[in-house]
Amino acid sequence: MPDEISSVIVVGSLHYDIVVEAPRQPQRGETLMGRDWFPKFGGKGGNQAVAARMTGSDVYFLGAIGSDDFGSFLLSRLQEAGVRTDEIEQCEGRSGMSVAISDADGDYAAVVVSGSNWAIDTDKISHAAAWKEGSVLILQNEIPSEINMAAASAARLNGLKTVWNAAPMRPDETGLLALCDVVILNSIEARQMSGMEVETSEQALQTAEKIASLGTATIITLGGKGLVYCEVGGTATYLPAQKVQNPKSHGAGDVFTGAFSTAFAKGEHLADACSFASEAAYRHVSGLGLNGQKKPVLKHELM
Repeated sequence: MPDEISSVIVVGSLHYDIVVEAPRQPQRGETLMGRDWFPKFGGKGGNQAVAARMTGSDVYFLGAIGSDDFGSFLLSRLQEAGVRTDEIEQCEGRSGMSVAISDADGDYAAVVVSGSNWAIDTDKISHAAAWKEGSVLILQNEIPSEINMAAASAARLNGLKTVWNAAPMRPDETGLLALCDVVILNSIEARQMSGMEVETSEQALQTAEKIASLGTATIITLGGKGLVYCEVGGTATYLPAQKVQNPKSHGAGDVFTGAFSTAFAKGEHLADACSFASEAAYRHVSGLGLNGQKKPVLKHELM
């Protein structure tokens, strides 16, 4: 991969996550005693920005925080990671947050409150100074659709390529898809977008080709099974995952998206960018840092 620094803009969400460790998920109406809890930096936008920064990009973040301690925490964590935060808005009211339950089986359930993420100013996004600095834009679906459209339009106007992680999936977003150069989906999101079953790698290959035929290069991640990718109008290719014992999969998709965008911004072709991102995600789920250290990629907790 080229040694030059890539430049990535992230327009997206920031969440202060409270993670509760419990023996299992509670039943409806049940009070369950947990083992521990900890606060964590989160939001798909924030996680992807940190991942892009840690894999070699200069990163500019456009989004919003509230006028509360949660917002101060989120801003400081981005700054500690080296993400440029000059154009993050501070809004009246509360920052985005979530409460998640992580159980002994590795299952994970959460409730997200968007807070200030729903107060991002469209005009400020459209006229941000960062558009003159970036080469790739990253989007997700934890902010309003009109903000994504404004960002993608500004990126197109300023000659940037757009990578859209369409999670969580929303209906009727063909207009946004048309403005994106790459869309990244998991198997559920791919099924929701295409109407096709994505239970096997063969089905994923067929689905990626269908979505890519609409004019946007397509990546479908399959967790521990690997991924498939397809250029516009091309034939889809399967890339198997490296085997991991006791994987810690939470956040792997965000690491993949951030790392892919770093490679893509450096001019790598889709296949090479997918390989680079797959390796970064592997190191994350294995509990390794990007330099061989025993440190997760997205370990931005208070404690």
